[in-house]
Amino acid sequence: MADMNLRPASLAGLAFGLVLAACSTPQERCIADATHDLTVVTTLANGLQADLVRGYGLQDSQVVTSVWRPCGFDGGYGGGYGGHDDHHHHGGGSGGDGNHHHGGRPPHPYAPDMCMEDVVHTIQTPVAIDLVATRHQLDALRRKQAELSRAAAPQIAQCQAQYPE
Repeated sequence: MADMNLRPASLAGLAFGLVLAACSTPQERCIADATHDLTVVTTLANGLQADLVRGYGLQDSQVVTSVWRPCGFDGGYGGGYGGHDDHHHHGGGSGGDGNHHHGGRPPHPYAPDMCMEDVVHTIQTPVAIDLVATRHQLDALRRKQAELSRAAAPQIAQCQAQYPE
């Protein structure tokens, strides 16, 4: 059965809408507030519709990978500067003599320190769905969408009257 929870992509779309709302006119903010539930239901319905068209769902999961990135310079003496302490460095070394880069060799005086950083990637994995149950969920959401749309119409009109552009 398809998951009715908001997906990260849906959340990203809603977050983007909130950012836009912060830069919008008073009328646009009023309308966005009045149609918030309608927007959520529409996003969910569109996700279920896409699942039905594909014939399967997509499950989001996060994968963490580690990458090297420059994180400052130490001037070649191992003392570090730029707000990074020696405990941020990863790599071979001979101890506390400052030669903790490049397998114990002194680093190039102008080479950046390298730090390991975790990067989170979202991947989508196909999952089986119950097409009949998904169709029922979509039908219920479409009914709710129509109900919310009817209820939002007078609120939208009020926003337009209260904040003419």
